[in-house]
Amino acid sequence: MSDAPLGSAEHLRPLIELSWTRSRGHGVREDAAPALVQTPVDTEDRLRRAAEPVLEKARSDVDGFPAVLLLADRTARVLDTRHTDALIGDAIADLGITPGVLVEEEQVGTNGLGTTLETGQGVHVRGTEHYMRVFDPFSCFGQPIVHPVTGRIEGVVNIGCHAGAEHPLLPSLARHLARDIEDRLRQDSPLAQRRLLAAFQAAARLRGRAVVVLGPGLVLANPAALDLLQPADHPALQAYAGTLGSTHERTHRLTLSSGPLGPAHLHDDRRHRTACSSTSSRNAAAGAAGPAPTRAASGPCSSSGNPAAAGPPRRGGRRAPSPPSWTRRRSPGGVRPPGPRPSEHCWRRTDRRSSWRTSSSCPSG
Repeated sequence: MSDAPLGSAEHLRPLIELSWTRSRGHGVREDAAPALVQTPVDTEDRLRRAAEPVLEKARSDVDGFPAVLLLADRTARVLDTRHTDALIGDAIADLGITPGVLVEEEQVGTNGLGTTLETGQGVHVRGTEHYMRVFDPFSCFGQPIVHPVTGRIEGVVNIGCHAGAEHPLLPSLARHLARDIEDRLRQDSPLAQRRLLAAFQAAARLRGRAVVVLGPGLVLANPAALDLLQPADHPALQAYAGTLGSTHERTHRLTLSSGPLGPAHLHDDRRHRTACSSTSSRNAAAGAAGPAPTRAASGPCSSSGNPAAAGPPRRGGRRAPSPPSWTRRRSPGGVRPPGPRPSEHCWRRTDRRSSWRTSSSCPSG
């Protein structure tokens, strides 16, 4: 049996071991001080604005438990830091972790912010699992923040505490913080985008049909549509939608880059500027999207059913009032409603720098 200490390379969990391998490949030194790059922070940043009340409430909820709350954008730039205890706050600041610094794996190795962005999933980094030893006194719980409309990773929220003092509910708290921030991003999204999402969710509930929404800076598609569409098909779908004119419904036989598709049904609801799809001979339906109330060629959208069927954007639930509230389970009102999230329908992970993209090369904005 090896005498190597826990946290050494011989005892690393697979996710952490892969992160250490990447860190070594980037030339990060375990025994060095972090070479942090300072960049300006936009105080009106959309993610920072959405997260501010969520982080402040969390700081109040965990008051009395030494913790630090960190927010970073999709480039691993720290946007906000908050602490519940001056000692841990000063310790983090002494390491240079302040708003504006970049903490991607390429710079500081395995950490709760950069590694979460690199993997696109929640990450728990325990003490000595940090690649750079200066971070060993801390444990971190990072959770990605996924925009509920575009499906892109917008950033990461991270809870840090003293190594060895981890509370078992910290991972759950990190997930709840991410969801609350996502809810606020949804509420801050343009009304047209939220209508597109609602229409897509209503149409995608029906099995055996391919549904796609194309709009300015937004592409939503279910797995059946991803299997059918190529990048060259998007302009064709937009053009077909533009032919609706004042006609509310029309059926086309579409020809995609992969060949003839068969009947595709488009529906145009002028109240919400949504066009919709129906099943074709290949068990597929396709449409094109665009929420703006301008000429039809600029883009009605695709979906089937009433956009209102998906319901209004959900607001985050309240925590139980009895202290310590952050250690109690959430009420049913704080649980995300059942059903697939848009990222599960239409976005596939490629790499961290490109964030979330569809296999049909949708716009990234």
